[in-house]
Amino acid sequence: MFTVLRMIFRMFFFRVFANKIRRKGMLIYLKVLRLARKSIITLLAIYACLQLMLFGFVGAVASGIYLLPIEDQTTRLWIIFAVSMGFFLIPAIGLMIILSERAWVKASGVEAMLISGD
Repeated sequence: MFTVLRMIFRMFFFRVFANKIRRKGMLIYLKVLRLARKSIITLLAIYACLQLMLFGFVGAVASGIYLLPIEDQTTRLWIIFAVSMGFFLIPAIGLMIILSERAWVKASGVEAMLISGD
């Protein structure tokens, strides 16, 4: 009698345990999938920012060279220079913020774990 009850309990708990493992496996899979998606999006954004920075740097250098001999077009070239430097500096500052260790610690949840002591 007890062996039959023991087998029933084992089968029941095995199913419950298997379902929990299946759910946890699915959650891990979804988290990895989300991480891969975010990684690809982040890499594409970083690539776009680097391209924009390169364009800004080349524009700043080209307009800086044209600014050396002072001519009538200096105002126009100063505007081109300022816009090019903006194209260079804004993505650079954005990348510094995104790639900073402090931002990653907050985003990953490590900061909360360190505060709670787990």
